[in-house]
Amino acid sequence: MAKILVTGVRMWYGFNTIRILSNQGHEVYAAESSRLSMGLYSKYIKKRYFYPDISADSKGFIDKIIEIVEENEIDYLIPVFEETYVLSYYKEALKDKVKILVPDFKSINKLHDKYSLSELAKELEIPSPKTCLLENFTPNELNFPIVLKPRRERGAVGIKIIKNNEEFEKFTEKIDKKEYMAQELMSQEQYCTIGLAKDGKLISNTIYHNLEEYPYKGGFGILRESVASEEINKYVEKIVERENYSGFLCIDFLRDLKSSSFKITDVNPRMSPGLMIAYSEGISLPNLYLDLLENKEHKKIFSKGGKGTYTTVLRLGWLFQVLFSGNFKLLKGFKRRTINKLEDVWDWKDLKPSIVFFTHLLISVVFGPKMSGSQQSFYYKRSMFFYDHFNCNL
Repeated sequence: MAKILVTGVRMWYGFNTIRILSNQGHEVYAAESSRLSMGLYSKYIKKRYFYPDISADSKGFIDKIIEIVEENEIDYLIPVFEETYVLSYYKEALKDKVKILVPDFKSINKLHDKYSLSELAKELEIPSPKTCLLENFTPNELNFPIVLKPRRERGAVGIKIIKNNEEFEKFTEKIDKKEYMAQELMSQEQYCTIGLAKDGKLISNTIYHNLEEYPYKGGFGILRESVASEEINKYVEKIVERENYSGFLCIDFLRDLKSSSFKITDVNPRMSPGLMIAYSEGISLPNLYLDLLENKEHKKIFSKGGKGTYTTVLRLGWLFQVLFSGNFKLLKGFKRRTINKLEDVWDWKDLKPSIVFFTHLLISVVFGPKMSGSQQSFYYKRSMFFYDHFNCNL
């Protein structure tokens, strides 16, 4: 039995990590920056802790993590959300104190920047949408409609579809052009991955397709189905090898409906909701993570397809959004889509986390736009990585 600290447990895949490890007999500790974090209320944890804002007080965050590790003699640290980036930045401070598998900060900086990702894709001959930096872009370089995206964001935050030159001029007056890029508009048939690698070798990769997303016009998946694709696995392996990558790696692709090829659009160098989709495929990523830290040999484990997960609480939010929008055709097959899939939040044996999750989500919907500018900003408060707090000119 090992002592394990899991951070970022407001995310439901952090809660899933806790459940999986506890059921394997490990002693699990949980830490977060918000009291409305579902994993802090699980019966599966030994003790809970709070840490400060991971970006605004990153040194305080690291000091708190070290304090928790030393106080409880923690063996392994598993980061879940964007605290991964901060832990990578301060990786030397954790050396000889706790075992952790995170990517190099230079790789995080490169891969999380959508423009530098597009440049890397060109080098590795991985298909990607046509992309230009907005500060150097003129509307005649791409045919309208186009997509304007922040270079560094999560989910669909800040993305705007531009239909004509008038909309382009109006929108670009309000933003920092250095932090945006222009991209060709593609189909929204998205495929996501969650992988785990060590020292440039991809050990596991699960590919899945979001059947529903929240918000419903584009966001994170709330009903997901696993698929198999040698093409996508090959692209992920190229990135892992080039970056000598270690840790969790989540990549988004859009399927080109004309050529049926997959084009890379985004990388999140951390864990994602795909954790439980992998689990539905019989792949326990938390246990694999521990094995890799102990240098145990593993054969490659890739998804075979046909499995999946759903999140009931978020599906209810999706349902209300669709009903209020009047887009009723999206409701077709709503109930049937959960067949042969696992619920990844609700646990009848451990109800408090689900109640806290729903409460946090509801407060974010009602008060988020007024208090923090958006629902997402309120929900992720104190857990987001902001590059201007760090030396990212690497």
